[in-house]
Amino acid sequence: MTNPANRFSFWTAACGLLGACAVAIGAIASHVITNPQAVSSIEKASSYQLWHVLAILASLFLRGASLVYARLLFMAGILLFCGSIYAKYLLGLTGAVMLAPAGGVALMAGWLLLCLAGYQTLK
Repeated sequence: MTNPANRFSFWTAACGLLGACAVAIGAIASHVITNPQAVSSIEKASSYQLWHVLAILASLFLRGASLVYARLLFMAGILLFCGSIYAKYLLGLTGAVMLAPAGGVALMAGWLLLCLAGYQTLK
């Protein structure tokens, strides 16, 4: 059985890193990038990343078996959705955006599992 403190330590550290990266990437978009489409897309991805970091952190204080999967889906969604947008506009990897729909589905599935956890605690 894993120590609950380890769960908090891992996810808190991961969220701290993801949050810092989202702010830094958002700043790069605002101050360095000149293409308006790129700025808009990167800022949207940065915003999505920050909101999902907060969702992961909030889920640490809730109970429910589905929350483990919700956190993993949020993480996968951040990496696939936000990461593919960053890769396109910051690294010039235009094909990376083919991963964005899978990331979007992962983010939505994470929210549905969060909903399921809430329902399960009502029982």
